Amino acid sequence: MATKFLSAADVESAADAKYAEVEVPEWGGAIRLKSMTAGQSMKQLADLRKYPDDGMCIILIYSAVNEADEYTYSMDRVDEKGVPLDLIMLRQKSMHVLDRIQRVCVALNKEKPTEEVKKA
Repeated sequence: MATKFLSAADVESAADAKYAEVEVPEWGGAIRLKSMTAGQSMKQLADLRKYPDDGMCIILIYSAVNEADEYTYSMDRVDEKGVPLDLIMLRQKSMHVLDRIQRVCVALNKEKPTEEVKKA
Protein backbone atom coordinates (compact mmCIF):
# COMPACT_ATOMS: atom_id res chain seq x y z
CA MET A 1 0.00 0.00 0.00
CA ALA A 2 1.35 3.39 -0.97
CA THR A 3 1.95 6.10 1.59
CA LYS A 4 -0.50 9.00 1.39
CA PHE A 5 1.30 12.30 1.27
CA LEU A 6 -0.74 15.03 2.92
CA SER A 7 -1.80 18.17 1.15
CA ALA A 8 -2.05 21.53 2.88
CA ALA A 9 -5.84 21.07 2.88
CA ASP A 10 -5.45 17.67 4.60
CA VAL A 11 -3.33 19.21 7.34
CA GLU A 12 -5.61 22.22 7.74
CA SER A 13 -8.72 20.08 8.14
CA ALA A 14 -7.19 17.62 10.60
CA ALA A 15 -8.67 17.97 14.10
CA ASP A 16 -5.51 17.42 16.14
CA ALA A 17 -6.32 19.24 19.40
CA LYS A 18 -6.40 17.24 22.62
CA TYR A 19 -8.53 18.08 25.66
CA ALA A 20 -8.52 17.32 29.37
CA GLU A 21 -10.71 18.36 32.25
CA VAL A 22 -9.32 19.09 35.69
CA GLU A 23 -11.59 19.11 38.71
CA VAL A 24 -10.93 22.21 40.80
CA PRO A 25 -13.12 21.88 43.89
CA GLU A 26 -11.34 24.88 45.43
CA TRP A 27 -12.88 27.02 42.68
CA GLY A 28 -16.23 25.22 42.62
CA GLY A 29 -16.00 23.25 39.37
CA ALA A 30 -13.68 22.08 36.63
CA ILE A 31 -11.33 23.65 34.10
CA ARG A 32 -11.34 22.38 30.51
CA LEU A 33 -7.90 22.47 28.91
CA LYS A 34 -6.97 22.34 25.23
CA SER A 35 -3.59 21.57 23.73
CA MET A 36 -1.85 24.60 22.26
CA THR A 37 -1.34 25.27 18.58
CA ALA A 38 2.18 25.99 17.34
CA GLY A 39 1.30 29.69 17.11
CA GLN A 40 0.00 29.79 20.67
CA SER A 41 3.10 28.01 21.90
CA MET A 42 5.34 30.64 20.30
CA LYS A 43 3.22 33.47 21.70
CA GLN A 44 3.31 31.83 25.13
CA LEU A 45 7.11 31.70 24.98
CA ALA A 46 7.22 35.42 24.18
CA ASP A 47 4.93 36.14 27.14
CA LEU A 48 7.10 33.97 29.40
CA ARG A 49 10.10 36.13 28.45
CA LYS A 50 8.11 39.24 29.38
CA TYR A 51 6.69 37.73 32.61
CA PRO A 52 9.27 35.07 33.60
CA ASP A 53 7.79 34.45 37.06
CA ASP A 54 4.27 33.73 35.81
CA GLY A 55 4.62 30.41 33.97
CA MET A 56 1.84 28.65 35.88
CA CYS A 57 -0.61 31.42 35.08
CA ILE A 58 0.43 31.91 31.46
CA ILE A 59 0.07 28.25 30.51
CA LEU A 60 -3.45 28.28 31.95
CA ILE A 61 -4.31 31.45 30.00
CA TYR A 62 -3.28 29.73 26.75
CA SER A 63 -4.98 26.41 27.56
CA ALA A 64 -8.33 26.96 29.32
CA VAL A 65 -11.42 26.84 27.10
CA ASN A 66 -15.15 26.77 27.75
CA GLU A 67 -17.81 24.38 26.41
CA ALA A 68 -17.91 26.31 23.11
CA ASP A 69 -14.11 25.94 22.69
CA GLU A 70 -13.59 29.68 23.36
CA TYR A 71 -10.61 30.71 25.45
CA THR A 72 -11.51 31.49 29.04
CA TYR A 73 -8.65 33.91 29.71
CA SER A 74 -6.71 36.41 27.63
CA MET A 75 -3.40 38.24 27.63
CA ASP A 76 -5.08 41.02 25.59
CA ARG A 77 -7.17 42.76 28.27
CA VAL A 78 -4.69 44.94 30.17
CA ASP A 79 -4.58 47.46 33.01
CA GLU A 80 -3.24 51.02 32.72
CA LYS A 81 0.35 49.71 32.97
CA GLY A 82 -0.19 47.17 30.18
CA VAL A 83 -0.27 44.13 32.47
CA PRO A 84 -2.86 41.52 31.46
CA LEU A 85 -5.86 41.57 33.81
CA ASP A 86 -6.30 37.79 33.78
CA LEU A 87 -2.63 37.40 34.68
CA ILE A 88 -3.08 39.76 37.63
CA MET A 89 -6.16 37.80 38.77
CA LEU A 90 -4.51 34.37 38.44
CA ARG A 91 -1.48 35.54 40.43
CA GLN A 92 -3.84 35.82 43.40
CA LYS A 93 -5.00 32.19 43.20
CA SER A 94 -3.62 29.19 45.09
CA MET A 95 -0.19 28.04 43.95
CA HIS A 96 -1.21 24.44 44.71
CA VAL A 97 -4.25 24.65 42.42
CA LEU A 98 -2.28 26.34 39.64
CA ASP A 99 0.47 23.73 39.96
CA ARG A 100 -2.07 20.91 39.60
CA ILE A 101 -3.55 22.52 36.49
CA GLN A 102 -0.11 23.32 35.05
CA ARG A 103 0.95 19.66 35.27
CA VAL A 104 -2.02 18.66 33.11
CA CYS A 105 -1.36 21.52 30.66
CA VAL A 106 2.25 20.44 30.21
CA ALA A 107 1.28 16.78 29.84
CA LEU A 108 -1.46 17.66 27.33
CA ASN A 109 1.11 19.37 25.11
CA LYS A 110 3.57 16.48 25.07
CA GLU A 111 3.58 13.99 22.23
CA LYS A 112 2.65 11.04 24.42
CA PRO A 113 -0.04 11.45 27.09
CA THR A 114 1.22 11.12 30.63
CA GLU A 115 -0.51 9.95 33.77
CA GLU A 116 -1.72 13.50 34.53
CA VAL A 117 -3.79 13.58 31.32
CA LYS A 118 -5.00 10.01 31.76
CA LYS A 119 -6.17 10.83 35.31
CA ALA A 120 -7.79 14.17 34.41
